[in-house]
Amino acid sequence: MPLRLESEPEVLTRVPTVSQVVTDEVAAPGVFAELQAAEHIPEEVMKARLDGRSAGQDLPEWHDGTGGAPMAGVRVCRVRQALHMPSYGAVITASGSVLKASVGEALYLTPSLAGLPGVQLVEGRPLITVPRGAPVLDKAAVFTAWGGRFNYGHFLLDCMTTLTALEQSGLTADFTLIAPPLNDWQREMVALLLGADRAREVREIAAPVIHVDDLVFASPMDHFLHAPNRPLDEVRARIIASVDAAPTGVSRLYVNRLKDTKRPLVNESELEAALIARGFTSVAPETLPLARQIALFRDADVIVAPTGAALANTLFCKPGAKVFEIQPTNFTSIWTRGVCHLIDAHWHGFFAPSPLSETEINIEGIARPGAAFRWRITPSEVLDWIDRGIARDDAVAAQ
Repeated sequence: MPLRLESEPEVLTRVPTVSQVVTDEVAAPGVFAELQAAEHIPEEVMKARLDGRSAGQDLPEWHDGTGGAPMAGVRVCRVRQALHMPSYGAVITASGSVLKASVGEALYLTPSLAGLPGVQLVEGRPLITVPRGAPVLDKAAVFTAWGGRFNYGHFLLDCMTTLTALEQSGLTADFTLIAPPLNDWQREMVALLLGADRAREVREIAAPVIHVDDLVFASPMDHFLHAPNRPLDEVRARIIASVDAAPTGVSRLYVNRLKDTKRPLVNESELEAALIARGFTSVAPETLPLARQIALFRDADVIVAPTGAALANTLFCKPGAKVFEIQPTNFTSIWTRGVCHLIDAHWHGFFAPSPLSETEINIEGIARPGAAFRWRITPSEVLDWIDRGIARDDAVAAQ
């Protein structure tokens, strides 16, 4: 069967209300409804928030709020007679439409779709051969995107938002929650969101392709972290309420990446030592239990970190917390800024010239700059920027 990548509005029928997605008799290929409208924060609002909070070199245009900020809408979708590839997120209609929101993150790995199970390129077009004996499910709720399989930020900000959107829509009561095989911290996060009993009902599926007669998913699977919006606030509230952790006593937190081999900051140890001398506690989040990570971010007044997936935990910061993100100029991203804005924390950005060296990576013939490189900062410049930012925010708060 030929495959074609298409957005949900191109394939599915829009219905006016989410309740119709839940209750109406749905024919193939399916329907969708808007749970949350897309929004755009005006440029003047973002410029007021970000004025004077960035430093470094080659600052991206968006660093000061230029262009405002996007907040993604949320679609909930119901598809009849679908194919699903759990490890890739992909939802495919019976006529071969690969629904974009389900597979958007996997396109990094396979922009041609040829890397999906059972797919090969024939005269430049992806064709799928579905294996015989693939499992068949009656009703299933999909929430795990490809990026969430291995990246903490995508799992928290994309997959947990998808799961919450489906719950808020009433689309999980009669549908089996399914996911690819999860690891321990992913299961723990689902349990914090849903409760332990409900989390144990999630069915982990190792099969590469399954048939589902009636399938639901939601659009945050596709890079929701780049334009965070509601219901991410509900994810935050549920998980914080579920974390049974005493106060950490840590007010100043440095989130280190000293063990990173993919994008190492070559002189990070100098920065870490200087911050410890300023009263910061340095942590390697990958060595900590999930609840401890969340509690540290929940309690901190000031957070400093090189950019990375652990900064997804800024979702759990208190309003007014100061977040200092250090980014290499060849790998800039707006997503931490967006999360900070959503929860009313203060984001600060420092941009360091990069890379010192870079590993050339091509995927399906497409260059992937920024996938692996080395970079360096000037610690004194970063420390001055942190000191100025703390003083500025404290002065504004005192007014």
